Amino acid sequence: MKAAVAKYPGITDTDAFIKERMARGMEARKEKEQAYWDWHKDIKSKQEISFNRDDPLKNHDPEKQVQDNVDKAVAKTKELDAAYQLWLEEIKVKHEERMRQQVKDKLIADGEFAGEQEKAKAKFAEQRQQAKTKSREVANGYWAWLESTKGKIAARPCSAPPPKASEVESVDSMVKRRRAEMGKKDKAMKAEYGAWLESVNKPKFTLPPLAGNTVADRNALIDAAAKKGVEGLSAKTNEYKQWVAEMKDKHHQRMVENVKIKLNADKEFDKAAAGRAANLEEQMEEAKRKRDEVAAQSAQFLAEMAKRVQEKPLLVEDAYALPGHARHIPSKFRGGATQKKSAPTLT
Repeated sequence: MKAAVAKYPGITDTDAFIKERMARGMEARKEKEQAYWDWHKDIKSKQEISFNRDDPLKNHDPEKQVQDNVDKAVAKTKELDAAYQLWLEEIKVKHEERMRQQVKDKLIADGEFAGEQEKAKAKFAEQRQQAKTKSREVANGYWAWLESTKGKIAARPCSAPPPKASEVESVDSMVKRRRAEMGKKDKAMKAEYGAWLESVNKPKFTLPPLAGNTVADRNALIDAAAKKGVEGLSAKTNEYKQWVAEMKDKHHQRMVENVKIKLNADKEFDKAAAGRAANLEEQMEEAKRKRDEVAAQSAQFLAEMAKRVQEKPLLVEDAYALPGHARHIPSKFRGGATQKKSAPTLT
């Protein structure tokens, strides 16, 4: 019975479960016995007592009844175990079907997602192509406008002085020159370092001859020479480290100075360029102002000339003016000769 109950994974305490089931069986048996005895008493009270009838408890065996109940409980447990195993198989089949359905749904969703990605990629490519086309059209329009504007500007009369070559050194030439100078300095430092390295690699001491020295003396001499060599090497190492630090500091300072010089040169170049632009703009404004003044003076002169022509008649008109029209001639233009002479007669 324990082996049958142990198959159920949900039961943790097998003995307690068996005791509980046995207690339930005993209670059910007691209830059935009590019901039987109640029924027996009821039958005896309703029927006449007859000594010829057999006693129903004559062949009653309690142990056999307990064994029967145990056998029934075992059979019931086997049925429950079979039903539980069948339920487990159904759960397993349903789980497998659910997993297959989830995998199928996942594949469908992946296909739909891949399709959406392809659509998004195609849409993005189309939008990008449209943007490129639009940008190309705008660029072509700009270049066409630029060419036409350059042509119009080239067709204008030149009023500014001819451009002059700048005397300031360009950035590229400064960078090349600085790079060449730094390369020479680096080569010099590398040569100096190589010479120092060769001097360090040479032995600084030689072992004394072994003749006439004991083992202790030889060991003492070796220890002293080794100590001296270690001290010399330590001193050289410290000196080298100090030299490296100094060279790094010098290189850093040199780089800082180079950067400062470059920045100052850039500032001076930008300042000179801004000054040239400002001077060019002032010269253009001055030339424009002079042109406007000449145009205004010309227009004023032409207006005054037109007014004078309208107000003063020609000498021919004054000579051949009719008497009736003499009053239209201003008095300051009427001479004495004109008044004495008479108008010519027509024949």
